Amino acid sequence: MRRHFQMTELPQSGVVASSGRTWKEHRSVSLQILRNFGLGKNILAERIQEEVSFYISSLSECLGRPTDIKLMTTISTSNIICSIMFGQRFDYTDPSLVKLTFLVDSIFRTFQLNGVVNFIPVLQYLPGDLFHLKKLEADVQEMLRLLSVFIEACRDGNKGDNLVTEYLQELSRRKENGADTTMCENGLKRLVFDFFNAGTEPTSTTIDWFVLYMLHHPDVQKKVFDEINEHVGTEREPNIRDKPNLTYLNAAIMETQRLASIAPYSLVHTCPRDVNIRGYTIPKGTYITPSLDSVLHDAKIWGNDVMSFRPERFIDQEGKLLTPEQFVPFGVGKRDCFGESMAKAELFLYLSNIFQKFEFRPTEQGNPPPLKYHLGVTAVPLPYHVRIVSRI
Repeated sequence: MRRHFQMTELPQSGVVASSGRTWKEHRSVSLQILRNFGLGKNILAERIQEEVSFYISSLSECLGRPTDIKLMTTISTSNIICSIMFGQRFDYTDPSLVKLTFLVDSIFRTFQLNGVVNFIPVLQYLPGDLFHLKKLEADVQEMLRLLSVFIEACRDGNKGDNLVTEYLQELSRRKENGADTTMCENGLKRLVFDFFNAGTEPTSTTIDWFVLYMLHHPDVQKKVFDEINEHVGTEREPNIRDKPNLTYLNAAIMETQRLASIAPYSLVHTCPRDVNIRGYTIPKGTYITPSLDSVLHDAKIWGNDVMSFRPERFIDQEGKLLTPEQFVPFGVGKRDCFGESMAKAELFLYLSNIFQKFEFRPTEQGNPPPLKYHLGVTAVPLPYHVRIVSRI
């Protein structure tokens, strides 16, 4: 994957395409900054909650009429990344935010198609742009250009707490102390690029799948609301402190992640050394593509109804939430998704607030949209419309 997704101007930078010392340092710095912002605590959850309120308000404007919520959801989750990266959110109609959202979507849609060139490099020399390599490169460069504008706007330091300012300050400290560091201006640009791609599309796509499954399983949707109504009520918004009490909702989110398997091939890795597995030798430098589907859709693990949507498989006999070790939607090992805890908080806060206030119905009674998808980097449901009904 690195061959074509990594831009020559940003070699081995960020946290997705880098490895070794560069990856370790950027991952460590990123996590420390996020912890300073409240990762794993209620501070970051409050930032997410604020954005969820704007999202709920936008959904309220669509009551009763057929609506495709995908774009709105993606813009909203992208706004959370804006808040963390740049210290501010934007109106949903802001041209820069809308353009950024479309670029993320385009990159995710075209990336899987050109991935074959990594394994058969000669294909890149075919005439035209059959595998969308030129389109991907153009989208990536345009996104980097747009992100550079946002980054420059943060240099005045008046945007409040944000990752860009914190990164630049840490870079300055390390340079003043004469530290040997992989941090640099281009590294910051690629880091922000990684955050937007990893922190926007997967979360919005999971929400998209959750709503689609609720259209197919109105009984599950009712149980989700009944649980929220019992433990939270409708007089206040659900918050992150309610998470331990909403077991069925958490189980339904996990079942969505398992069954939808939105990143079935995770990210391509490179074998760091010669490895022998069951008599097979995998040479150093070999591209390794993990198959999360082979675990998340294994009937030996999940039962004969493995392809059925059943949240109860994540609840034990005592009514407590189960998290089997085979539940790996975020990947496994040291290179798993470093934004996992933030993504979990986002999914809980969005979905608990959405289903407290709204019921989602098919545009045609008894005829929900098909469970079909487009496979890019993620498995994204084909566009569908839904009818939103207020519960209040």
